[in-house]
Amino acid sequence: MPSNEEHAESIIAAYARLRQTTDQVFVTYGQLATLIGRDGQHRLLGGPLDLVREICKLRGLPDIATVVVSKETLADGTIKPTAAALEKYNGWTALRAEQARVIAWDWSSKE
Repeated sequence: MPSNEEHAESIIAAYARLRQTTDQVFVTYGQLATLIGRDGQHRLLGGPLDLVREICKLRGLPDIATVVVSKETLADGTIKPTAAALEKYNGWTALRAEQARVIAWDWSSKE
């Protein structure tokens, strides 16, 4: 079974491919699980997404974890990640700023 680190690397690569091939920016936990081959295991993404945050910071990338949102908030237009993600950014201002960085980032050569 792959480790959280391996799943984190898969998340980063899958998100980069998604941005290279589509206009989609926000991804639900369920969609992300499917993208990395863990269909139906979206509730197990917390650990890997925490590592994604750290890896992105080390590599100078914007935090992909901020654009992973619940299906309900994507549908209603509020596009919110989990409360834990909000806490990690100490509020909406910093979280939305990081989401904006992800949106504006040139993902064409990242993987």
